[in-house]
Amino acid sequence: MECMRCVEEIEAHLECCPDCRKVINELAALREEINLSIAGIPIPTNLSVRILSAIEKEQQNTAKDIWLTGILLAVFASPVLLLFSRTFSSVFHLAYLTGTAFWRSLITLVTFISPWVTVSVGILSLFVMAIGLYIIKTLLTKFEVNEVIV
Repeated sequence: MECMRCVEEIEAHLECCPDCRKVINELAALREEINLSIAGIPIPTNLSVRILSAIEKEQQNTAKDIWLTGILLAVFASPVLLLFSRTFSSVFHLAYLTGTAFWRSLITLVTFISPWVTVSVGILSLFVMAIGLYIIKTLLTKFEVNEVIV
């Protein structure tokens, strides 16, 4: 009801105001010119084929992106799922015990081996860790993930 009253007020104003009526007439003429100029533009014969092939190509790309996104989600979510599993806690406990035994054995060996050998092994370990970090950094910088909008 409110809208009808506004329309009536606008129509009443247009009857009384020659400036607004002139603007309305100019807009109507402009709309007619635009419609005529659009009608004169030739439509390429293969336009619908090009549009449909572009849509199909985009759907294929989206399907590939969805597949890749699913794999990435599975890879990144699997550690979280493992964290809550009973098997993970058993494996973590086993790794902890193995690590503890390793470090105790290493400390025992260090006390019996020359300090120079110990320092050399430490430097070699740092070097191997640095190479590993460099390889991981290189792999991550070259890895591209495309955002999927569904």
